[in-house]
Amino acid sequence: MAETGVDNKYFVPAGVAFLVLTVILVTMKTVTGLTIFGLSSTIVIAIFAFWHGTIRYDWKKMLFFFVLIFIVSWTYETVSILTGFPFGHYNYSTGWSPMLGLVPVMIMPAYFAMGYLSWTIGSILLDKRDSSVGGCGIILLPVISSFVMVMWDICMDPINSTIDRLWVWHNGGVYLGVPFVNFLGWFLCVFTFYMIFVCFLRYSDTEKSPGTSISLKAFWILPVLLYASRTIEFFGDFALGSNYEVTAGNGHVYWTGDIYGTLALMTIFTMIFVAFYAIARVYLKNNHASEED
Repeated sequence: MAETGVDNKYFVPAGVAFLVLTVILVTMKTVTGLTIFGLSSTIVIAIFAFWHGTIRYDWKKMLFFFVLIFIVSWTYETVSILTGFPFGHYNYSTGWSPMLGLVPVMIMPAYFAMGYLSWTIGSILLDKRDSSVGGCGIILLPVISSFVMVMWDICMDPINSTIDRLWVWHNGGVYLGVPFVNFLGWFLCVFTFYMIFVCFLRYSDTEKSPGTSISLKAFWILPVLLYASRTIEFFGDFALGSNYEVTAGNGHVYWTGDIYGTLALMTIFTMIFVAFYAIARVYLKNNHASEED
């Protein structure tokens, strides 16, 4: 396994700059309620994801990953809006993003941004610090990464739909106005593009090379911290959000304070937990490697 050198002198300051900018934008979105700050944070994370991925893989593979996620997510979203499969019956509100057909353009970069961070966390949990894919990882990496990705949707969907109405569930749902099937559909969607990407990696030039390994702790910790930075909004809404009644598509009435509180609790035991565990895995792996040396 070849070791890929990452220039700590430049990578860490640049990565920290991405993290700080993301934290500022997410915080501004929470404080002001302006969607533009949330969209801007998505763009920042997407740029970081592409840059980070070119170091781990290369720019051609990351371009493939971006285009793949764009096409797969847009297709699933469009089909579900038209038929109800796999997410359920819903539609997007207009005015907060340019549209590509029935889907806001910014939805696809959001899938890519958080999709890559979730993929990286999945790699950490499986101790996959290289660019190769093989063995049980062919299935386990897409499955674990999909769970990590869906954790984000569990924490953000009720705010963006039931409260902010960026999209509207026609018949509401059992989870704070969101249908149960939505999260199964999300898993199917993200598993699809993860599985295709695994096959692409497996049968591209990576199978003809030993792969490249990256041991720099900051390289793996920064994506985890960017993933965790999205939780600022959920805790901020719980602390600062107004408490008023909202009605879901099925006629069920919720207090926004109850939604914010529920999601803050869910965030602790999903996104925060997996981020904490991933960081612990990075340090444990490094300590183990040091002992072997």
